[in-house]
Amino acid sequence: MTRRRASQAGSVLIVALLVLVVLTLLGLSGISNTVMQERMARNMQEALSAFQAAEAGLRDGEEDVRMNINPATVFDTSCTNGLCEPSDTGYDVWATTVLVDWDTDTNTRIYGAGTGVTALQEVDRQPAYIIERLQVVERGGSIVTGFVSQPPSEWYRVTSKGYGRQGQSEAMVQSVVRR
Repeated sequence: MTRRRASQAGSVLIVALLVLVVLTLLGLSGISNTVMQERMARNMQEALSAFQAAEAGLRDGEEDVRMNINPATVFDTSCTNGLCEPSDTGYDVWATTVLVDWDTDTNTRIYGAGTGVTALQEVDRQPAYIIERLQVVERGGSIVTGFVSQPPSEWYRVTSKGYGRQGQSEAMVQSVVRR
């Protein structure tokens, strides 16, 4: 028996070390998985923050149209002060950096500047938006006797860009407003 014990001496140590290595690898894998999930959650929060800021900018732009834009408001093809005439060459004004530079807020309107709402908290930058005059729709008369025709409608496209908490995410949304 002593000879058998001598040949088995140290085998428990080897088994214990193997088990310890396996447990260490499992622990490292769990930590790596947790770190990855935390990064995904943070990125999702950043993207949602940018989207919510863009939505707030869109609502501010729509309110700006209701409060400050009228038929006498000057719109031009160079988007001065974020008031744009549609392009006659077929490109989308909001998608080009020639006229509207979203990174430097050139030719844009800043959140709250036209409506007086307070600045958003916990965003890297305040949302910016542009207003494009789309068309004036003339409403004709009616064949129904006594029906009063409606005044012409003006249509505007509001495009807003919002930024996340750390500025790593951007979101852009649009709406069309009739006035």
